[in-house]
Amino acid sequence: MQAFAPFLQPPLPLITQRIDWSENAERTLPVYGAKMDAARLQAELLARRPIVASAPDPALVSSSGSGQASPAAGRASLGTRAPLMAPQTSTPSSDARLLQPAHGLAACPAFTSTPAEAPHDIVGSTAAPLSIKIDRKYEIPQGQPGKQGRGGYDLENKLKGECHWSAEEYEEVGSLVLELAPKYLNQDVCFRRNKTLPIAALCLEVRRFILHVPNPHLSRLKVLEKHPFLRPYRDHWPIKAFIKLHLKATSRKHRTSQADDN
Repeated sequence: MQAFAPFLQPPLPLITQRIDWSENAERTLPVYGAKMDAARLQAELLARRPIVASAPDPALVSSSGSGQASPAAGRASLGTRAPLMAPQTSTPSSDARLLQPAHGLAACPAFTSTPAEAPHDIVGSTAAPLSIKIDRKYEIPQGQPGKQGRGGYDLENKLKGECHWSAEEYEEVGSLVLELAPKYLNQDVCFRRNKTLPIAALCLEVRRFILHVPNPHLSRLKVLEKHPFLRPYRDHWPIKAFIKLHLKATSRKHRTSQADDN
């Protein structure tokens, strides 16, 4: 017969005798760990606070002349523990000391002793904030070009007068718009009835031109800026003004020709 049947398992070894049990186990975590004892920590903080003399009791001061002191005054004279954080009150003298110049700041106007130049006066002043000055000639003007008497403006006077364009610049941009308009726009309708993307492409081509640079190893297209003075104008408004005037004339001519045919 075998020592153990196939359905039986050998008994487990007895290990309870190897464990030493104690009623008061030692702390495994540090005192200031995740499971710190709040009562013990508070006791340690209270033990570390210094004992300082308290302010004299008014009852003790008033009775010092007569040579008698009350029991409460006697207990106050022994001294009490100072709190962790004493409440601080702001006084005019302390505020004045905080505003005194230090480390070479006496030359700064914000730290002078005059009341008009005090920091609180500067903060409360109604001076306008600093802003970047933008030339108004680059902004989009109000109204439509060619409608001087109806809230619009004259494009030639606007560009040559207020924007300081030369006669050559005015003629060059105008002729380039007339040359490229049939390539991008439908000249039979007005500016509002043309699509936005072709108008934007025409404005970009007026500002730039493509120069083909031949290379024996690689052919490249180099984009150069032909009219750099058009760069700061918002939304290419001078070029769009030329386009509006051109489409106004071509669409009127198209409507007139259709009326004559009918």
